[in-house]
Amino acid sequence: PQSVMFKQGEVATAAFLVLQGVVAVMNTTSDAPIPPFTAGMWLSEKSLVGLGLRRSSTGFTRTATSVVTVEAEKFYSLLERFGLRDRYLSFCSEHFWRGLCGRCGVLGDHFSDE
Repeated sequence: PQSVMFKQGEVATAAFLVLQGVVAVMNTTSDAPIPPFTAGMWLSEKSLVGLGLRRSSTGFTRTATSVVTVEAEKFYSLLERFGLRDRYLSFCSEHFWRGLCGRCGVLGDHFSDE
């Protein structure tokens, strides 16, 4: 069953961890194919780095899919509650510009769509 999870251009309000199934991603501004996301991979992970970022692609399920949804505002509220917000933002500004890959989990080398 195919259903749209998020659309290109909308504000990224959550990140998704694929537990099972297959999520396809399509970017209308690029002809380069993007491999599907499967169990253990993150989508829209950039939403946890900066509030208000826009989605760079549209994601839709290819099969019956289960995901964990991490809402960005609630994530930031937890950081604030435990006094970690400034430290987290500092870490992101130092490392994120080099890449954050939801496929393999590597920080500082490449992005998921590279």
